[in-house]
Amino acid sequence: MWLKVPKISSTGLLTLCGVMCCVFGKAHGSPFLERLQLDSVDKPFAARSLGAGTATPYFHPARIPLDRLRMSAAIVSLYQSHSIKFDDRPDGYDVAHSVYRSRAVDDYDGLDRVKPVATSELPYNRRRTDALAQRTETLVLGLSAPIVVDSLGVALVATLPVGLLQTQRPFFVDERSQFFDGRLYPELYRDRLESSTVALAATYRLGSWLSVGGGVSLANHSRSVPQVYVPDAGDQERTLTNAQIEVVPTLAPFGSINVHPFTGYPVTFSMTVHGPSESRLTGRGQLRFWEFDYPEGQTFLNQRFDLVFLYQPLRAGIGLDTLVDIGAGTLAIYGDLVWSDWSRYRNRHGESAGNWSDTVDIKGGLAYEFGASSLGLGAAYFPTPVPRQVGRTNYVDSARVGTQLGWQRRFRLERRRISIGIGLQYQHLLQRGHKKSPDAQDPILDEFPESRDLRTGRLNSDSLGLQTNNPGFPGYSHRGYLMTGMLQLGIEL
Repeated sequence: MWLKVPKISSTGLLTLCGVMCCVFGKAHGSPFLERLQLDSVDKPFAARSLGAGTATPYFHPARIPLDRLRMSAAIVSLYQSHSIKFDDRPDGYDVAHSVYRSRAVDDYDGLDRVKPVATSELPYNRRRTDALAQRTETLVLGLSAPIVVDSLGVALVATLPVGLLQTQRPFFVDERSQFFDGRLYPELYRDRLESSTVALAATYRLGSWLSVGGGVSLANHSRSVPQVYVPDAGDQERTLTNAQIEVVPTLAPFGSINVHPFTGYPVTFSMTVHGPSESRLTGRGQLRFWEFDYPEGQTFLNQRFDLVFLYQPLRAGIGLDTLVDIGAGTLAIYGDLVWSDWSRYRNRHGESAGNWSDTVDIKGGLAYEFGASSLGLGAAYFPTPVPRQVGRTNYVDSARVGTQLGWQRRFRLERRRISIGIGLQYQHLLQRGHKKSPDAQDPILDEFPESRDLRTGRLNSDSLGLQTNNPGFPGYSHRGYLMTGMLQLGIEL
């Protein structure tokens, strides 16, 4: 008996080689794709149901086309605006200058741990309102090709910010921010939407009713060991430094299933799962001084840090779509629900966010195809995982409602099929306010607890009551929006 070997396309072989080469490349997670849910301009918010767009290899690999080589490129222009308004700070809560000559009455970690600066000497001016706005452009590239026509295919998607390859901006969300710029920042936006992404995927069609797909997105874990020698402790601007850096790629898996449960009825059921991912930077500073008594067994002082960027939780989604003939065209109706495990979120300093909640996103839309054109309209609701900030932390996030309108036109150029489309998306971050409460589970920290003067031993009246430099005290509110425009070009060979 002869074994029949399936025919493998030459374009599929070239794509497979390119995919294997990209595995050794350098990339990061995909908050950009997740936050905007961009895939096909004429099928808004259909990434986890209909697919068939530039980012399908990442969102729904089971829907990767298997008939021919497809290439697509999209330029995405994103403008994000965030406004934060601070409540008036009442009198009597400032940290007085006498904090520098005081010691806490009770031996606990309040004053010893925070060591606040006097409010009058903060390295920033407290703002009544703070506006954060920025525009970025990102190139999204997609490629898919059959290895075995109508049975097996591979694909990849890459996002490449124009200008900066990646931005990582750590910040503290509590009173520790007073030692830096003392500002509040949107937790899940800004730098999280300025990162490169590479996702590699494959799909296999088991029959006319079932397809499965899976892939990996790439992230980096970095380790830094700066070695610093200080010849004179009194002149710490003159140092000798050796910085050792290691970068290790890690993989975050994802997969999906596409099912046609009813023969003769154009109904499709989808399931998608994406594993958690993050880009981590750990390090240990080795600080040496001239003529210094180190702790026993050490020849330097250790300074450790652990930073986490681009964290994405475990996500699982279900989707449903169907086709209806209307007039001279076909209407696609689709929607999906996505559960995200935000309760395990770790902030930029690798700390657990505490009482964040899991969320379920809701998305849906309509796409009408008539002749060589198609038009789509979609809507989405994204609840926030962040609870009211009544205590020590000041996470800035709110629920979002979004809508997107898109149009696409297809042409033929000899044997090639070319498509061009435009899309416009708007996501509104609902206004939200926070008031600090003394009854919070983790209340505002008294940074200048009841203390005595180091010279006289007398109780320092400046330390009575609550004193804090927490930037979110006594409360704040915020709102914002994301405006996205996309121009997409596709070629089928």
